[in-house]
Amino acid sequence: MTHYHIIHNWLWLGAVDSLNDAVSLLRTPAGFDQDGYKILCKPLLTGQYEVILLNDLEAR
Repeated sequence: MTHYHIIHNWLWLGAVDSLNDAVSLLRTPAGFDQDGYKILCKPLLTGQYEVILLNDLEAR
């Protein structure tokens, strides 16, 4: 089973089973979380995980 972790402005919004479900998470107010930034940096910068950019215009 695939889970997608949704991150916006270095804020982890949650995990979903389908990218279509990500739209509801993108409506969450974004903010900067320093601890989240530190946790996310290593996995994102190693290139071991696929990064899928979502169009946040769908959330408006």
